[in-house]
Amino acid sequence: MDYWHMSYQCPYISGTTENKIYCDGNCRIQFSAVADCREFLRSYCANQDQHWKDCCIAQSKTRRIEKNEEIKKEIREWRNKETRRKT
Repeated sequence: MDYWHMSYQCPYISGTTENKIYCDGNCRIQFSAVADCREFLRSYCANQDQHWKDCCIAQSKTRRIEKNEEIKKEIREWRNKETRRKT
């Protein structure tokens, strides 16, 4: 579902309605005025200068992804140490 049909730069946007923006993970931003929704989309989600990185939802999602990757790396390192220790 995409009401606005803009060229979105944010990798987390999953759809829009007249006054709502949906992001991955069931996040939603709802505006009381349609014009406010359009302005937010233009300023962040569809901004060519990657201003989506300034959005608090995008920042949170990016941090979570980075943290998950860090945890996976630590687990791999721990498993490698355990494997070497046992042999």
